[in-house]
Amino acid sequence: MSKSGRIGSSAVVPASIKKGDWNIYEGVALLRVDGVEPHYVAAFLNSKYGHSQIRRELKGVAQPHLHLEDIRRLKLFVPEPHEMAEVSALVLGGTGRAQCAHRLFQDALAALETELGLDKLTIQKTVGYATQLSNIEVSRRFDPEHYFPAFSTFCAGLPSRVALSPLVNHLEFCQRGKQPVYAKTGLPVINSKHVQPNRVILEGNRFALANPVDDLQIRAGDTLINGTGRGTIGRAAPYISDTPAVADNHVTILRSSSLDPAYLSLYLNSAAGQMQVEMHQRGTSGQLELYPFDIRKFLVWPAPGELQRDLRDLYDKATKAERESKRLLDQAKTRVEQLIEAAVQP
Repeated sequence: MSKSGRIGSSAVVPASIKKGDWNIYEGVALLRVDGVEPHYVAAFLNSKYGHSQIRRELKGVAQPHLHLEDIRRLKLFVPEPHEMAEVSALVLGGTGRAQCAHRLFQDALAALETELGLDKLTIQKTVGYATQLSNIEVSRRFDPEHYFPAFSTFCAGLPSRVALSPLVNHLEFCQRGKQPVYAKTGLPVINSKHVQPNRVILEGNRFALANPVDDLQIRAGDTLINGTGRGTIGRAAPYISDTPAVADNHVTILRSSSLDPAYLSLYLNSAAGQMQVEMHQRGTSGQLELYPFDIRKFLVWPAPGELQRDLRDLYDKATKAERESKRLLDQAKTRVEQLIEAAVQP
């Protein structure tokens, strides 16, 4: 169970994990409940009756957290064995579909990296490296990260069938969002935390008024890339929802008619894309920035249509498995709530 951040979120350690494979982080509590199936326990803690108790036990204001003694005070509803087994089966089905989605995402990324020769690429960690003064004059960059030879080594070893070209040649639109005008209702706001590798989170978003500039509305088929923050910068994801959304000023919208958004997202999240993120980012460790004018300089591979379609097919199968996982896990939480409500009815 998470004690900080997404406080109260609970999950079961997979059976495939062997003793000693994982260490526990201080922000996570390890629970072992005697006589109660762990998948049921996770469903209960994730249900509204679990979360309502957890919220009451929170300590702190600016940074809420949960102590172990607070967790011990939580009351657990234990149903009949066959009811517990029913909930556990739903949780197992949901986690199984989530694992399937993860494998499909990894298969798509691995297939692309194999085509690019990244599976055979070896980068030597040298003590130092050099560049030409003319390169500094042209780029106006003095930061050593910009000249790290990883990407040039990748380009030198590309298979003959792969030819890179500037991303700007394949874009109709490349611009950061603007600071949203937040409201109680309106369009969902997409910020950096919602743009995860190859997926956009559309849960718990705040709402904002539509942007007066229509092009700055996120549309189905756009690709989003984070432009700020260590750990978040350079993460890319396709936007496949039919519901328009608003990007905040840390998210850049990419729009292309020749590159499938799922394919472009996979490329940007691959080693080929991330090497260019490190090469083109600006600023200090306190505030890193990836600006649209630098994103346009990225070199991408306009892969054959057949390959783009194959990778999109894997991507669609993965997102379908994710939706099915969410449905089953939500069903498990709902079933726990129904069992509790039935038990307390007079």
